[in-house]
Amino acid sequence: LELRGGESISIDQKQATSYKDPGWSVFKAGGALAEAEVWYELPQDLNTGRVGTYEIEYQATDKEGNVAEKRYRKVEVTDIDECALGEHACSENAECINTIGGYECVCKEGFAGDGFKCHDVDECKLGTHNCHEKANCTNTVGSYICTCQDGYEGDGFTCVDIDECARNTAQCDEHATCINLEGSYDCECEKGYKGDG
Repeated sequence: LELRGGESISIDQKQATSYKDPGWSVFKAGGALAEAEVWYELPQDLNTGRVGTYEIEYQATDKEGNVAEKRYRKVEVTDIDECALGEHACSENAECINTIGGYECVCKEGFAGDGFKCHDVDECKLGTHNCHEKANCTNTVGSYICTCQDGYEGDGFTCVDIDECARNTAQCDEHATCINLEGSYDCECEKGYKGDG
């Protein structure tokens, strides 16, 4: 007797969880198909979907008691990229990272949690923002915005004093002198005039 069939099969993790062996055909020495009982045992971990290479041993015996030489089939279980296929349970505010045999979820910057549930981090409240000391921090979902305070200009990460006097934007009286201050200005009445400038 002779067992004939594929000696190797490659399947993915999902296919492995419901793997049914395609079996082998048994032939008589002359090449004719023989009636025989073929038996095998699947490796315990094969149907778990664990990535790896498994070996299945096959044996066959016909009604007359003739025994076929043992044959082996290698079943290679390959990784599924759940991230690329969208078959993961990560939060929409997390990154899915494919691993061999599974995946991991990591919250994106500006979010905290276990990756399956991610919540916004208030960088302003926690003081973990990079806003300039003369800027106001406003929390947004997953981030924050820095806005320079009145009397300053810049991108919020860098703020510099606005010289209202040099720009002629100060609202001093025509008989007052403009004095630039850090973040503001002051108006002083000229000699011979009284008032708040």
